[in-house]
Order: sequence, then C-alpha cells, then structure tokens
Amino acid sequence: MERDRRILVVDDSRSIRRIVRQDLEAGGYAVEEATNGEAGLLALENGRFDLVTLDIEMPGLSGFETCRRIRAGASSESARIPVIFITANDTLTDRRRGFDAGAAEFLVKPFPAGGIRAAVDRILRPAQHLAGLTALVVDDSVTSRTIVTSILRREGLTVLEAIDGEAGLEVLRQHVGEIDLVISDLVMPRMEGDELCRHIRESLALNELPVILLTGIADQARTLDLFQAGASDYLTKPFVKEELLARLTTHLQRALLRRRLEETDHALGRAREQASTARRAKGTFLTNMSHEIRTPMNAIVGLS
Repeated sequence: MERDRRILVVDDSRSIRRIVRQDLEAGGYAVEEATNGEAGLLALENGRFDLVTLDIEMPGLSGFETCRRIRAGASSESARIPVIFITANDTLTDRRRGFDAGAAEFLVKPFPAGGIRAAVDRILRPAQHLAGLTALVVDDSVTSRTIVTSILRREGLTVLEAIDGEAGLEVLRQHVGEIDLVISDLVMPRMEGDELCRHIRESLALNELPVILLTGIADQARTLDLFQAGASDYLTKPFVKEELLARLTTHLQRALLRRRLEETDHALGRAREQASTARRAKGTFLTNMSHEIRTPMNAIVGLS
C-alpha cells in the first residue's frame, strides 16, 4: 500500500493554512505547517516531504527566496521537491520569477474548493498523457533540470538527464531510436547546446528528432544561429511553465504520432511475417500429406 504523501504548507496566514490543510487531508495527504520561510526550511531539514506549498508574501524570507534556498541544496533530497506558489497577485513577472526560482505550479487566492488538492494531484498523481515517450534533458543546473523533468514526468514521459553537451551526446549514442525529444540549455561548460544540436543532426543523423534549446539570450542574430545549428525551437529564460508546456506539447504530440505509426508498421510487419509463415506451413503440410496418401494408394492400385 502506498504511504501517505506528506505536504509542507508554508504560510503566515493561519486561515490559509487551515483551508489548505482541510483540502489536502480530504484527499488523503498528510500535512505539516510552517508559519514562515525560516520555519519551512527547518522543517525540510528535519523531515521528509513530497511537496511544499509556499506563500509568496511572508515576513522575513519571501516565498521566492525560500524556494531558492530549497533549490540551493543541490545534493539534498529537498532540492528536487515540487513547490507550489500561492499568491494573491498573479502577474507574468512573478510567474517568471517563480519558475526561475524552481516553482512547479502557481495558485491564485482565493482558490475554489478542491483547487489545492487538484493542483497537488496533478503533480503527485499525474495522468499519463504522453506515456511511452522518452525525453533527454541536458543542463548543468540541477534546479533547471529538476523543473523541466518534473513537468515532463507529470505528462507521463520517461526522462533521461545529462549534465552537459558531452554527456548528453553519449546518452543519445547509447539510446539511439529510444529518445523522442531533447531539451538542452544553450550555455554549458562542456559542449554548448548549439554544438550538441549540430552533432545530433550531423554525427548521429537524427534529423527528425525535436531539439529545443533554452537560452537567456534574446538577440535576434544569435537566435538565427540556433536554427542554423539545427534547433527545432527555443525558449528564452526565465519562462513560465505554461510557455514550456505549450512549446513541448506540439513537438511531443508529433513524436507520439511518429511512435505510434512506427508501432503500427512493426505490428503490420509481424502480421505479414506470421501470414507468410502460415502459408509456408500450409504448403509443407499439403506436400507431406500428398506424399503420405500417394504411397499407400500406389500399393492399392498395384494390387487392384
């Protein structure tokens, strides 16, 4: 039996903590509360949690800074915990800041009944919309990889990770034909994203493999270089989750269609082979039967 998933609720408002607790406990989650960012970080050091909800505006550490400190523990288990920001002021700027800090989701107060539970369910009990596909995420930042991989896994993808372009190229060589999408940071210490893209197109001859580059550069000339290197798409950082999902969905749906067409072709090939085998078996059977019948018939005809 699956253990109770534990949620840490960090909010300076007692009423919000109560609402969130009631909603999550109704969904079978175990809840612990913290009244500010410092208390939340301490709770994470002393306990194991599957997800954190963070108010953005709190005395002392803001939600953004608390999230950054959670992510800063690159070697700790808490660095990969999904974080949901709860805010009364939903702006594109704040969403970009939150995603850059490591947020998995944003919820706006006041939220409808069941809204918190639904958001947590999407992360911890995801629907497998794109199951069967595999993505490779290449980034030297643990935080960036964690954000992107968590989004992909919630959509049902299998995710492979690499810390730079050289490692990513090796993963691609080991899993030729298995990877349906590559998401790579542009600037990395060993082999940058555009060079990795060239290797994918030229050395590996994977011309149909979608490659999305993540870049902090908005220069138009540099953008043209990305496409000349073979990139299928690019996304400028910082971005919000919805931007990433919108870009990914188009490429992934095409990849899923290609995968299903390949599976159909393989199934048809197996069916043709089975039909051919059956025809050969039938011919062998008739030949043998003709021989077995002819031998006694020759004796009967001779006796007659």
